[in-house]
Amino acid sequence: GLTPEVRELYRNAVEAYEKVFEAKGEETVVTQLRNVAAAYLQLGNAPEAAAFSERALESHAQSPPLWAIYAEALKQTGQVAEAVAALQSIEEINPDWPNLHLRMANWLIETGDIESAFPALQQAVANGSVPDQAANMIFSHAYSTYVQPTEKNYGRFIEMIQLAKDFDVSAPMLEQYDFWHGYSLYSIGMAIQAPENVETATRSLPLFREALGLFQRGKGYADRTNGIDIQQFVEGTGVYIEIQEAIIKRGQ
Repeated sequence: GLTPEVRELYRNAVEAYEKVFEAKGEETVVTQLRNVAAAYLQLGNAPEAAAFSERALESHAQSPPLWAIYAEALKQTGQVAEAVAALQSIEEINPDWPNLHLRMANWLIETGDIESAFPALQQAVANGSVPDQAANMIFSHAYSTYVQPTEKNYGRFIEMIQLAKDFDVSAPMLEQYDFWHGYSLYSIGMAIQAPENVETATRSLPLFREALGLFQRGKGYADRTNGIDIQQFVEGTGVYIEIQEAIIKRGQ
């Protein structure tokens, strides 16, 4: 946190700049206005930062730095949709504003709105961001939300990983995604096949077959990663494929 002395300096700066703004209005330099909002944020007063930025934007609506600090203030007050809208205002003024789409996507991902984050990430990559970075923002969120917790949601994780795979990622990254995609299908298949009847065997067999191919493609990642024995997964999946095939054959 800030020391009392530093807080006092920030408060004095805010008061001084506020007076300048009152006197000069729209002639006030953007940097000074941005500094007021930034000082409010430093003081932990995001609502004031947002309110001040809003006032400043009335006379400086074409200023990306002001929109950026306004967005940050809104984000800190929990108004993520409004914060993203503020970033979109920058896009209209200067679409090449640094890391604009990555930031937009990051905030949307934090709220769990991956579907809206996806086009922002595509735009970020089109503007020169590394595809691995964009894809990994989706993968990391999906893994920590749907695979790591005790309560799994492999179906949703697969939807997310397919979005991540839409990016032109590096070979090692694709191996990682393929492994976890395979692991998810394998886990869903395991749950479905448990009753061991023709119906469940018919439903789980294509999942195991697809998982096997993905495990084979993800071998490089597994070999580089401690605690993953790819052979165990490949052999285990092979056994489950044979079992389902036998159950289906028996039932014919």
